[in-house]
Amino acid sequence: MGGYDDVAIPTNNVTINKKLAIYLIIGITTIIIGIITIPLLPKSLEDRIKTLYDVAQDHIDDGDLEEAKIIYSKIIELKPNEEKAWHEKGKILVRTKTCDSALSHYKTYVKNFPDSSRGMEGFELAKLCNSSHIKDQP
Repeated sequence: MGGYDDVAIPTNNVTINKKLAIYLIIGITTIIIGIITIPLLPKSLEDRIKTLYDVAQDHIDDGDLEEAKIIYSKIIELKPNEEKAWHEKGKILVRTKTCDSALSHYKTYVKNFPDSSRGMEGFELAKLCNSSHIKDQP
């Protein structure tokens, strides 16, 4: 009597090895599952951050600086070395006259990015935050 691999299935005058047929079914099933699940996989960190920047800008355009500040905080949480998020959040803190928070934020910013001219400029603005010299920053 023959083994498992010796069994052949006749199909329209074509003989298919049963083991090969099983591998084909598994392969096709795997491809189908991949096609279905790949769009459901989480985005890369960079894609998520780009999306968050876009959403923050939408909030700024709508005048909702508080929500934009929260989103920049989320970006900093996800990627602490994302200098642009530090800069944008700092600008909002100064613009909304949350001076103590702005000063604290820029102290950390400058500590984390000592070579950043934007950080130093922001720190100077934060120090002057309560002063009448600061108008609404764009």
